[in-house]
Amino acid sequence: MNHWILFAIIVFIIFIDSLGDALRDLKKKKISHLLEILLLCLMAFLGFLMAHERYPIVWVASSYILARIALFSVFYNIIRRQPLTYLGNTDIVDVLLNKFLNWTKFPRHFLLSMNFLCILAAEEIIRHLIF
Repeated sequence: MNHWILFAIIVFIIFIDSLGDALRDLKKKKISHLLEILLLCLMAFLGFLMAHERYPIVWVASSYILARIALFSVFYNIIRRQPLTYLGNTDIVDVLLNKFLNWTKFPRHFLLSMNFLCILAAEEIIRHLIF
């Protein structure tokens, strides 16, 4: 299987998850619940694909985690029409990133370069997994 297909499935799962969360926060609960069902189906499909192709779960999971760190907030913020680098104060990743930015005194747009590096690392893991 082409590594881009697996990576696209992971990105699509993250997009559906962030879309569901954003719609739930916008009080569109019916659509949000339908997206959660779709998300579960996609996760089951990814698990089936990993078993069928015999991909190690550790590598796929680490790629998913890196891609989720990079993309979830970006997708969520676009859907909610917030700035790309907006960080909330309730999500654990947002809290950790806020603490990191306060500790290092990096500007907020530094997050976009971190997101880019996480995406590159996630894609590289998938590429080496398949080849």
